[in-house]
Amino acid sequence: MSEISKILAINGSHRSQEGISEVLLRTFLKGAQAAGAECEVFYPSRMKISPCRACHQCILETPGQCFYQDDMAVLIEKMDTAELMVWTAPVYFDTAPSNMQKLLERLMPIYGTIFA
Repeated sequence: MSEISKILAINGSHRSQEGISEVLLRTFLKGAQAAGAECEVFYPSRMKISPCRACHQCILETPGQCFYQDDMAVLIEKMDTAELMVWTAPVYFDTAPSNMQKLLERLMPIYGTIFA
């Protein structure tokens, strides 16, 4: 089994670095870093992520490229190079926080590459 050297972590809590999700995430990442992994954390609550408009341009007209030019382009690029992704978020009203939902919806440009 090969070692994982590049980890992308996403903390979907609105409280960013102050909540329990951050405590759990940092505990995991501390162990990963001790094993030699490079870790990078993103906080959707601090990012400019526009809501998906479900135009399907990213699939039909400009495959892999969203209509919006915002922070999602950087995040999708990081996802492409990560060997492991770790997602954490509190559960609000039986679902993920709104900023995490928005991020998940904006993954449409890469749906084809994930399931291929």
